[in-house]
Amino acid sequence: MLNALLVKSKKHPPLRTAALRDLAAATGGDDVDADVEDMHPAASIAVYASTLAERRATSSELRGVHAADIAERLHDAKLTTPHQLRRLSLRADGALSTASRLPEHECADLGELAAIELRGDKGAVLHGEGSLFTAPHGVFLRRKIVSGGLETNDENEWETHYPEGWTTFLACAFAKTTGGASMTWCESERTRSRLFRAPNPALADPNCLDDDGANAWMSKSPWTRLLARRQRGSLHVDVHGRRDPDGAETSAQIGDGDCDLGFGALEALDASGAGRLRAAMERALNDVFARWRLRREKAGDFDLPAFTVNARPVLTGRRPDGRLTLSQQGCALGLVSVQIELSMRLRRALVEDERARGEFAAAVTDAAASCAPLGYTTYAGIDAMHKAVATNARHDARIHRVYDRQLAKIDMEREVERVRAEVGYASSGPVVGAIPRYEHFPKIPGQSSGALHDVYFRRGLYEDDENDSA
Repeated sequence: MLNALLVKSKKHPPLRTAALRDLAAATGGDDVDADVEDMHPAASIAVYASTLAERRATSSELRGVHAADIAERLHDAKLTTPHQLRRLSLRADGALSTASRLPEHECADLGELAAIELRGDKGAVLHGEGSLFTAPHGVFLRRKIVSGGLETNDENEWETHYPEGWTTFLACAFAKTTGGASMTWCESERTRSRLFRAPNPALADPNCLDDDGANAWMSKSPWTRLLARRQRGSLHVDVHGRRDPDGAETSAQIGDGDCDLGFGALEALDASGAGRLRAAMERALNDVFARWRLRREKAGDFDLPAFTVNARPVLTGRRPDGRLTLSQQGCALGLVSVQIELSMRLRRALVEDERARGEFAAAVTDAAASCAPLGYTTYAGIDAMHKAVATNARHDARIHRVYDRQLAKIDMEREVERVRAEVGYASSGPVVGAIPRYEHFPKIPGQSSGALHDVYFRRGLYEDDENDSA
């Protein structure tokens, strides 16, 4: 339709298909909803609903009820993809609230969450299993300028952080290779960034989060809220880009490596554990680079540089100005977070070589798996995080779930015993272990063959047709 209007106006030639797709993505068109193998829209919607429900209730049971209510409202409104949520949330007429019957403030939260794209194995997305790879700098972003450790008071004093090329692609590829999950900016935001070459005023840099004290930061950024859903102790790799080493000014400023391993956030918690992980990851990645170079030389390709690992870089993943990186946020939430800075020449080489990408990702995750779990409980590096962290809440919720299951089992056993007595079957003693199957129950004289089962159906003790045990 747009091309037809352009032709009719005789003022502009028709646009190419690629340009039309970019425009569709930037303005919320449906072309963005292409089938991607490692994207699970239903799982993403469930994660958004569950994350949103955390602000409605503190009880794990009530959070589950609220999450089901939110997901049902979105399903009834036929909002089945994150892109649909994002598109409607950006409209000024409250379209998302009208369609979903959710309050405006929750729709705003949904829009922020839907700006983040979740990819990977379905279990990794939905349940927080496996490793997580994040790439927060895939688009133009803005953040307040810090001077002397303090933010400027001028609201116009913002600095622009430019995109770090290929970090989104690599984070998604690493997650796919290792069976984990990735968190990146969504396709429509990436397209908008390419078109306008400027930050979206509605987005903030999640890798430069203000520390407001009393753990207020945990509910501030949608990236942090999704990060908090990961399983405690799991690996979190924050993928970034750095400048190529040049043996001159750049090397003097940020070091002379192609792959910087930033363990600054982890060192504040467990220096010994961070040291073990650093040594294991450095050794594994150096082996990958050596094998990779040897393969290329055997094939007659001598253009690949001798990539090196810098395990003690300037870019440590821990900010000195009191703000929080994603690595610091991940560690405070109980994750094993490491910030990896890749030079542009290494990123381009990894993009071109699928085998090398797989070996790189496997080396990182295998190194983490080879180290003993870290036993830290608090974040010592930031005063505002020295006490309660989100892992405590997740631990309490886990205990409540186990306790609720035990109570349900006891109630079921008591109900079975009561019904057994009601139908005339006297118990010889307390029930131990599993409840006997129904065919073991003796028939009562004069009772129809289906009466016993009818009682169980009335009591709701059958879960489904294929399960005949109480």
